Amino acid sequence: MDWGRDIVVEDVLGAPTRVFARRPRRAGDVMLEGRRRPQATYVVEDSRRLSFAEHESGVAAVRSRLHAAGVRSGDRVMIAGANRIEFIVSLWAVLRAGAVAVVGNAWWSAAELQAAIGVTVPRCIIADERRAQLLPADTEWLSFDEVRDLTESAPQCRDIPSAPVAEDDPALIVFTSGTTGHAKAAELSHRGVVSTLQNFLTITDKLPRQDGEPGTGSVSLLSLPLFHVGGIQQITIAMATGGRLVFCTGRFEPARVVTMLAQERVRAWAAVPSMVSRVADYVEATAAQLPDLYTINMGGGPVPEHVKARARAAFPHSRRGIGVTWGLTETGGAVTSAAGTAVAARPGTVGRPLPTCEVRVAAPESGGSGELLVRSPSVMLRYLGDAESPIEADRWLRTGDVGWVDDDSFVYITDRVKDIIIRGGENVAAAHVEAAIGRSALVDEVAVVGLPHADLGEEVGAVVFTRSGQPLDVEAIEAELRATLAHFEVPSRWWVRCEPLPRNATGKIVKADLKSEWIANLETTPS
Repeated sequence: MDWGRDIVVEDVLGAPTRVFARRPRRAGDVMLEGRRRPQATYVVEDSRRLSFAEHESGVAAVRSRLHAAGVRSGDRVMIAGANRIEFIVSLWAVLRAGAVAVVGNAWWSAAELQAAIGVTVPRCIIADERRAQLLPADTEWLSFDEVRDLTESAPQCRDIPSAPVAEDDPALIVFTSGTTGHAKAAELSHRGVVSTLQNFLTITDKLPRQDGEPGTGSVSLLSLPLFHVGGIQQITIAMATGGRLVFCTGRFEPARVVTMLAQERVRAWAAVPSMVSRVADYVEATAAQLPDLYTINMGGGPVPEHVKARARAAFPHSRRGIGVTWGLTETGGAVTSAAGTAVAARPGTVGRPLPTCEVRVAAPESGGSGELLVRSPSVMLRYLGDAESPIEADRWLRTGDVGWVDDDSFVYITDRVKDIIIRGGENVAAAHVEAAIGRSALVDEVAVVGLPHADLGEEVGAVVFTRSGQPLDVEAIEAELRATLAHFEVPSRWWVRCEPLPRNATGKIVKADLKSEWIANLETTPS
């Protein structure tokens, strides 16, 4: 395939956009890079290992099975499951078939999963056992177990050419928490998936060699969910570079992570700040040594300076490689990035724009701050099934993040316009949680806010008022919420007030005052 680092400006969906002059045109074609190192290991899941050749054979078998199920180019196929090898094989099979991979949040409740199915109307669903139990009875679905059987029994072969698609056809649908109601389905194009990948390959000097020789590869630890754009980026980066992607199944446990880091001699790790903090605690408590870990990249939410400092102390071999990124589902992943001295010298920065990304400040205030707008080939096509669009003329995306850009093009985030809580890297729409709590007959008023949390960054707090004066059974409400909300959306703190919530002149609840008062009370209350 043809890869390059030269940038040109082309018309993308009616807007002048920075693009790579030489680039693959279909996301599924990136899989062909794995043929450079067929016997090398592509994925390690606990003790399971899969080579690039075995992976491609499995993809061909699953692609054939999807075709038998009626899946054709342009159809949607949902993948609903936890991090497993089968998720990765399924994703590549869908892309190679020219279909659209709909990646569902593995932590959704049954109601949230079924709402997503209603929006995307997939031709077929590939699900693990737990998610399969949440599917409607008449659903056409393929189990992760069948994907595993197909992969392990497939004769070694190469996949047939990928189905023809246009660059601006949808490749992925990834869900993001909207500020109102259910999660929104962001459509990402083939052009966007490839551009996000090529940005990282360019800044890390890992573009595939054009002489056909295999790259050296690297070993990366996957801690992010595969249904996040960050997880998908790691899948594609490992494929394009001939690298090895390793991960643990089940809940995040620092001891298992450190064992995997050491056993696989992991060089790079991408994680949310809370994960890095927990592993740093474990490393310091056990004096574990990780001399091979060279790069730690943090994103998925604000990265406090004390977390960066702790990472430098706990992982001294990574001192030059402590990095940060900033991006959104709607931008197809990372927009900015920086590492090493660039991060250490500029507290608070989220990095500089990646090669094909532009960032500007809309209507800056006197101090230069304002809502950040992004334009790049990776900006989503639309929200499927939703008339709301944050995309303005000339394809500038309103991010909902407030910040500023310094004279050296480094970006800083200072606030959020949208009412979103970021809990351990997961976005929680306050309005969605408020609507669920408001269904209780005992609750007259409710406001959901984000409260500071040392490990997660933020936790979900609910302020409620009941006019009846009856005691509120918080545990009963939590049980009801778990039937309709993902576990990370259920409030972990409650404040039951005996007076109405404060409102402004237009009748809107003043959340800022509630949040400030609550935080002040938490700070003065002994733990």
